[in-house]
Amino acid sequence: MKRKLCMLYIASFVSTVAPLTIYIVINKDKYISTVVDSVKLSAGFVICAILMLLKIMDKLKIPSGTTTYAIVFLLSYLLDAILKDLIILSFLALVGEMIDILFFRIPIKRLKDRIHTDKIARATSSQVKEVLEQYFRGGNNE
Repeated sequence: MKRKLCMLYIASFVSTVAPLTIYIVINKDKYISTVVDSVKLSAGFVICAILMLLKIMDKLKIPSGTTTYAIVFLLSYLLDAILKDLIILSFLALVGEMIDILFFRIPIKRLKDRIHTDKIARATSSQVKEVLEQYFRGGNNE
């Protein structure tokens, strides 16, 4: 089950970034005209990918407004070349997020709950087995 959960996390991440990635790859000549643009975009994409991955794994905790503004500033600077297409990019990000919600977040939650339930069931059954073994070994002479 853990392998299936891992695969769902990967599929969730891919579905979130796929619409944006496809659009940017199609229009790469428009965005990458110099080496500096390439480096800035690459750094921006790495930061975005890390943030999305943390969000998908429910590990993204942004502590303050200062941190939020710093992240927005850094990403705006690094992704300056593609901000001109912000309307289409934000729409594609919304599409990716909806695909993630509809097809991956619910199965991920269900699988995580099932894994948790199985752990509890195994722990409980081993404890019951231990008590019964003690009872039938000699604890019932009273």
